[in-house]
Amino acid sequence: MAERQVIYSDYRDRLRQNREVIVRDLDALQVLDHLIAEGVFDLDEDEAIREKPTRRARVTELLAQLPGKGPAAFSHFVDALEEPFPDLHENLKADVLVTEEDRQAYIRRILVAGHVPPRPEYFVDRPKEVEKLREALRMLQETDGWVVLHGMGGSGKTSLAAEALRDDELLKDCFPDGVFWLTIGQIMEDGQVDAAKLLMKMQNLCARLDPDGAADRPSNIEAAHDRLLSIFASDYSSALLVLDDVWSQVVARAFSVRCRCLVTSRSAAVANQTRTPRKLVVPITTGFTLEQTLAVFSRLTQIPVKELPAEAKGIHYESQGLPLAVAMLGALLKPDPKPLRWQYYFDMLKAKKLKRLGGSNTEDSLFASISISIDALATSDPKVFDFYKMFAIFDDDPVLSSQVLAVLWGFEQPIEVEITMDKVLEMSLAHKVRRCLEVPASQVRFRLKSSSLRPAFKRAISATGNIHNKVLPLDDTTPKVRKQSSVFISAAADTHGDKTNKVKRARSLSVTQFDYAHYSLHDLQLAYLKDELVNDEEKLVMHKRLVEGYSKHCEDQYHELHDDGYVHRYLGFHLLEAGESARLATLLTDLRWIERKLLFAGIDDLLNDYLRFKEHNKRCQEQLEKPKAVAVQPRRRPGRKPARDKSPVKQLSRPASVDPSVLQDVLMYQRFVSIHAHHLLQEHRVSVVQLALSQPEGSIVYQQALQLAKLETQEQSAFYVRLCNASEDVHSHRLTVRAHQQDVKSVAVSPDSRLAVSCSSDTSVRLWNRETGSLVATMEGHENYVTQCCFNPANSSQIISCSDDSTVRVWEYGDDRNVMAEQILEYRAAESPISCCCVSPDGLSCAIGDLDGMLRVFSLSGGQDFFVESVAHEDPVNGCAWSKHRNLIATVSGTTVQLWSATTESLQATFHDHKLLVYGCAFSNKSDRLITCSADQTLKVWSTLAMEDQPPLTSLAHDGVTLLCCGFSPNDAVIVSGSASGTVRVWHGDTYGHLYSLDAHNGWVNALAFVPDGRSFLTCSDDLTCKLWEISESAHRDTTHYDRRLDLDMCMDTGVLTLACLDKGNNHVKVLRGEKLNEVESRSIGDGEVVKSFALASNFKTLTLASTTGRLQILETSSRTQSSEDDGITGTLEDMPTPCESSGGRVLCDHASPHKGQVKIVQYSPDCKYLVSASDDGIQVVWCIDGLDSKLHFIMSDNMSSRHMPFAFFKDRPWLVSTTESGQLQVRDLKDGSVVVSWSSGGENQPIALAVSHDGTLVGASVGEKLHLWSTLGFESGEAHSVAQIEEHRDVIRSFAFSPDGARYATGSDDHSIRLYDSSDHSLVEEMKLIHSLGWIVDMVFSEASDLLVSVSDRIKFWLAEDGTLVRTVYLNGPFTKFIRADPFFSTFATVDDHGTLYLLATVFPDDDEDDVEP
Repeated sequence: MAERQVIYSDYRDRLRQNREVIVRDLDALQVLDHLIAEGVFDLDEDEAIREKPTRRARVTELLAQLPGKGPAAFSHFVDALEEPFPDLHENLKADVLVTEEDRQAYIRRILVAGHVPPRPEYFVDRPKEVEKLREALRMLQETDGWVVLHGMGGSGKTSLAAEALRDDELLKDCFPDGVFWLTIGQIMEDGQVDAAKLLMKMQNLCARLDPDGAADRPSNIEAAHDRLLSIFASDYSSALLVLDDVWSQVVARAFSVRCRCLVTSRSAAVANQTRTPRKLVVPITTGFTLEQTLAVFSRLTQIPVKELPAEAKGIHYESQGLPLAVAMLGALLKPDPKPLRWQYYFDMLKAKKLKRLGGSNTEDSLFASISISIDALATSDPKVFDFYKMFAIFDDDPVLSSQVLAVLWGFEQPIEVEITMDKVLEMSLAHKVRRCLEVPASQVRFRLKSSSLRPAFKRAISATGNIHNKVLPLDDTTPKVRKQSSVFISAAADTHGDKTNKVKRARSLSVTQFDYAHYSLHDLQLAYLKDELVNDEEKLVMHKRLVEGYSKHCEDQYHELHDDGYVHRYLGFHLLEAGESARLATLLTDLRWIERKLLFAGIDDLLNDYLRFKEHNKRCQEQLEKPKAVAVQPRRRPGRKPARDKSPVKQLSRPASVDPSVLQDVLMYQRFVSIHAHHLLQEHRVSVVQLALSQPEGSIVYQQALQLAKLETQEQSAFYVRLCNASEDVHSHRLTVRAHQQDVKSVAVSPDSRLAVSCSSDTSVRLWNRETGSLVATMEGHENYVTQCCFNPANSSQIISCSDDSTVRVWEYGDDRNVMAEQILEYRAAESPISCCCVSPDGLSCAIGDLDGMLRVFSLSGGQDFFVESVAHEDPVNGCAWSKHRNLIATVSGTTVQLWSATTESLQATFHDHKLLVYGCAFSNKSDRLITCSADQTLKVWSTLAMEDQPPLTSLAHDGVTLLCCGFSPNDAVIVSGSASGTVRVWHGDTYGHLYSLDAHNGWVNALAFVPDGRSFLTCSDDLTCKLWEISESAHRDTTHYDRRLDLDMCMDTGVLTLACLDKGNNHVKVLRGEKLNEVESRSIGDGEVVKSFALASNFKTLTLASTTGRLQILETSSRTQSSEDDGITGTLEDMPTPCESSGGRVLCDHASPHKGQVKIVQYSPDCKYLVSASDDGIQVVWCIDGLDSKLHFIMSDNMSSRHMPFAFFKDRPWLVSTTESGQLQVRDLKDGSVVVSWSSGGENQPIALAVSHDGTLVGASVGEKLHLWSTLGFESGEAHSVAQIEEHRDVIRSFAFSPDGARYATGSDDHSIRLYDSSDHSLVEEMKLIHSLGWIVDMVFSEASDLLVSVSDRIKFWLAEDGTLVRTVYLNGPFTKFIRADPFFSTFATVDDHGTLYLLATVFPDDDEDDVEP
């Protein structure tokens, strides 16, 4: 037994020592079969390992189980590694190393990998403090928790934290998954936590922990929090996260991700808001002892402690032994420790402390030490001093690479920065951290001919040492940097993840560029520079210097700048500070820069640049009214005496506002980004150029995108499509926000207009920026659907929410309100779910209604009930509102509306005019009116002065749909209503006339809220989005809507595009001809018949209409002989003339039809000689098309399905394949109607998708999740031979297509994926998953050249048919469409979405008619 224990301990130590390497390199799936065969794991344990979501998680689970399996298990594990992992095999076979050298190597490896800072040169062991911290860390061995190391600035918290981790037993026993160090710093702006900087810190940590998921970067703080929560839970459950220099509880809470955490801070309460089972506080009460200070001086000056002058002790006492101060003063004495210098610095320390009296003695000591060190730098090396001062232009607590400083200082090579900074480091005025930067494979672009990319790139890097040269040679053996070329390597140059057949992405290239040095200043040193040393005039010059440095490196092509970790995030800030607002305007209107900014900084940072630009321009306009001379004094800290006069008062150059037209351009681009913010937030890589090609043709955004697309198409054979008929609708929304994972129930705007709050069925309440849509905070606590939320009208910092969990919760966001919010009150009613809430104008009371029909009013300060009406309604209370006049509360329930007096706590009036359920109500803001909305499809306006059961003032109809919400604008100028169809209507507030309608959402419009200025409003919906709309008080002609549910046919006649589509408004099928979409015909069946389906012959000779009663007409198209001039895509659907009742050619066939039910499908054969129709009574009919002799040919009535009736024609012979409800397939000869062959699909259900290969050799049909393929070679002999059965989808296969060349076929499924197969052996080529897509894959079409595939769901996607690479994505306004039509040249595409919006897309070619102007 003793021997067994020794062996067990031995192999456990080996596993522990090699854990890091094992977790990094091992793939558990490659050894599990061996371990199961040897009996180490059973099947349940094997499954537990395999089901882990990531490779690292599987390895972690294997290592957790292995130690409990005995010594034989270790031997089998080592044997399993021999073939797939020989290096690991050798490491584990070797003896356990226990020497001190091995221990230190292990510690060094762990800490370096975790970015733990090294020991400083002046390091002095502080054993008591270190051991106290280690003791606290050991308390985290078995559980998550936080250890807070707090002390004053400069007390050595960072060094102590790092030193405590230099213990191999602590690392092995408590944190076997590693240590991850993250420096936070003072990420504050105007006294608040800067959310953008916090997000960047969290994104960086996510990328370090999960390199494989780095491309899918979290887009907001909440997403980053959730990502870290998941990563630590699955991969790093026993790791330690170190957050160094945390200033705010808000930051600490953001990193509260259920892990083991060490925090250094100046505040002991920094972790008070974190939700963790254990919190330990370790204070640092003192600095160095006298002995420790003297030891530092002795080490630095090489003078024995006993021989140090008396002034050494004096310096210790004056500096209070603070490590930062001791280090800086020791660094000054190091070069020449003569007695006079000791006296000199001692006297200076006392003198400078006296000059700064007014603050704390500790802070005065530190600032005095900093001042002495900086003065010494200025004296010894003025040039380095001038460079050092330039740190003052950077934000608080910057971590800057040598690349950035090289730009600022005008150096050619980053190595020059390191040489310069050595002097600064010697004087302890900064510290250095080295990081390795890599260019991921997915971020490298090159031409196919550049096969020598890897060696050429390495040679270029090693030869130039300068990544700022925007062009690097790819096909030249001599590493010369070229100034102009279209071939370049760019970090994430392919920002949208698209690729064409001429431009390929390197799949496996990851190039280490440089081990660039990164530098940071202590926050006190930075504060001294900003407040005491550098004035505003000097800062202006420095900002200009940095801006011009970047401009020089990229020759003003900022979009080609390499990502140095700084420029894309902060260039806008420096441009404004440099007075270069016009240049920033140029960047903000450059789609190429926007795309790069989105990639490296994110949507929030981009939108913040637009806001900063607008605010800056506004300030400039205001300043023009002030006196020209502005006296500028250096800033100083509150309570301090004025700093020394370093320069005379100077006149600052007056900031200039941009031209009004330029400002309008910037606002147009901001609107473009805001409208598509939900796409840009969801998807990390979006082609901004492609997105802009969906803008109206008159837009400057579209015009620039078109020129860029042409340029890239010409130079790189790229593929782009443009939306030809984008609407110029002035009522388009201004912002789209997708803040929730389920339907959004309610939305509200803060009284100061800055923020908005929304709530959802996902049980969350989310606070977000109203202008940018960026998420600010998530309030969690409700246990069921959150039904409504609102702001306190008298207290902008309070939010009230109610829920089906029978509670009302009050939340408050304080000084750090741009990041976090806290619950301050929970009010619990009876057991009934709460459906609505509203707050009194004075902000003191809240009224709620529940599903039992009760009305309650309670105090927001303490939760006491003021008023409870238990019999308010017999039905659930659906909505409530509190008036600004007369202190009235309105409630709606069933078909009744009630008015209650909050003053007398009594019922004032009841109205019964609605016929169906009433869903919402709202008071006017300037008059005594109440508006209600109902399922009876009406809005009703009531007088609040009316008596019982008086009729409404007016009643407004809303297009025959249920109304769910309504409201008056703040000035009562308009009324807005939202419906279950997703539409929003705007009405005049006084005359009640209808102004215009909006296709607002793809689901129910659940709520709306006005912005206090009355110029815009928000809506929220079941489609998971909130949208911001601007209000126009002018009437607007509604656009034409086409019926998606029927069909859209298109054909090409002598190269001229022709479309046929159904106008839902007048039940006419419109024929639109030419790329201007000119209406040439408008046809209807007549006699009041409703068109159910239609088809346009590809030869454009006939048009067939079918009705809901089974009637079918075959019409001659009168436009066949008319000439149509195709003069470019410049028209819109709104320019079409109003159609007449019927216009067109003769009726060729209108005989009695065998159809008795709705004709759901009408389809022409490829040669247009035959027509097939199918109705829901199971009848399928084949018609012969022959001019006036067109007639019924034969009837197929084989118990056909009333739901799915797919047909497929053979192109090389007159055959038709159809399906039956029982799963049978039939092939008929169209000439005589005879059945050629009939066979079973192999399933009991009817096939959904059906297709015939272009050469007629294969027939494919999908049944559920399976695809069946049959050979047609035996059809004529009555046999169908199965050649393949595909069962790889996880849901129904809804679409299926063969490529024309027969090399590929593709399946589209409800599991949101497309699978591409090789026709020769039916092997899977690629699975294309539609990430962030909500729709089924309903249709697919291959190009005639078989090189591209287009698919459609809730968006249109183009793919390379060769390998399934995504080429382009086009977003739809509506949620779904069921088809995509393409012309024979694969250059024009058309579809109609659920909103009835027609999309006409055209491929962009370099030689399009528009002028080719270089952007």
